[in-house]
Order: sequence, then C-alpha cells, then structure tokens
Amino acid sequence: MPRQLRKVKDTPELRVFDATVRDYNTAEARLFKLRDKLVEDAIAAIRAGLSIAEAARRSGYSREHLSRLYADANKRDGWVKPPEQTD
Repeated sequence: MPRQLRKVKDTPELRVFDATVRDYNTAEARLFKLRDKLVEDAIAAIRAGLSIAEAARRSGYSREHLSRLYADANKRDGWVKPPEQTD
C-alpha cells in the first residue's frame, strides 16, 4: 500500500510536522523565485556595465556559470552589446 494512503493517527507531533513541511515548501518556492530574479538582475547589471566577475562575486555564482547564463540570455533575448562611443 502506498505510504500516503496509510492511516496515521493524528497527533500533535504530526500536526507540527505537517506545518513544518508546509512552511518548508513555501520557503522553497520563494527561494526558486528569488533565484530566478537574482539571475535576471545579474544579467541586467552586466548589460549595464558591471563585469561578469564582479556580478559573480556579489551573487555567489561562479564566473563561468554566470557567463554561461549571460550568454544564454543574450541569445534568448537577441541582445547585442551596443558599440562603444568614442569622442
């Protein structure tokens, strides 16, 4: 019989455990959203002139990983670095 179909006596410990599981799942979902936002914000900062190495240092990602995410985002968005203006 699958584990979730077994009858379990409802106890205070079980209710506390279930509440902790719900809290953990909520925090995990929020963490996934924040991780996506962190990557998008890092890419925006790099496009605005921040170096990949500095963005990696601030975000906690490796430079190589962030560089790969940046390249993938540029392909996805069709973004091309504007030419530098010389006066």
